[in-house]
Order: sequence, then structure tokens, then C-alpha cells
Amino acid sequence: MGRERTGDTTRSRVVVVALVLVTVLIALAPRWWGSGGRGEMMRQGLEEALSSCRAAYDSAATAADTARVDSIIPPYHGVVRAGDPPCGAYREKRMFRRGR
Repeated sequence: MGRERTGDTTRSRVVVVALVLVTVLIALAPRWWGSGGRGEMMRQGLEEALSSCRAAYDSAATAADTARVDSIIPPYHGVVRAGDPPCGAYREKRMFRRGR
């Protein structure tokens, strides 16, 4: 009877360790598979849009110029797409900080 308990305890520990390992693998899987080229492409597109907006804001001399730039939709990978946010949305979220 003592040996059966030892076997049950060992089996329980193996099951717990297996569950922990599977949980860790499931948690890390999106990081491994999701960090491919898509993320880099999105970062490049966002940087392109932000630099376009920065240049437009840098050339704005008056409040009216700034308001006009707020409504400009910047290009994303060289294309202006319907539904993309205008420069004003990026400015409201304070995304123009240097050094990013």
C-alpha cells in the first residue's frame, strides 16, 4: 500500500510539471510565432507615418497650419489608405516623442 501512494504521488507530480510546462509553452508561443516580419513591417509603416506627420508639423507656422496638418492622413508603406488615422490622432496620443 505504501508503494501505491508513492506511485500516485510521483504520477501527480509528473502531471503538475507537465501542466506547468504546457502553460509556459502556450504563453510563449505567440511571442515566438508573432515576432516574425509582420511586426517589423508594422513598425516601419508606423515610423513612416510618424515621420511624415513630424515633417508636416515642423513646417506649420500658424495654428491654422497645425489644424490643417491635423487632418492629413499620412501614407503607410507609401499608400494613403481609407480608415487610417490622421496626423492629429498621433499628436493627441503624444506619439511624436523623439528617440523611439
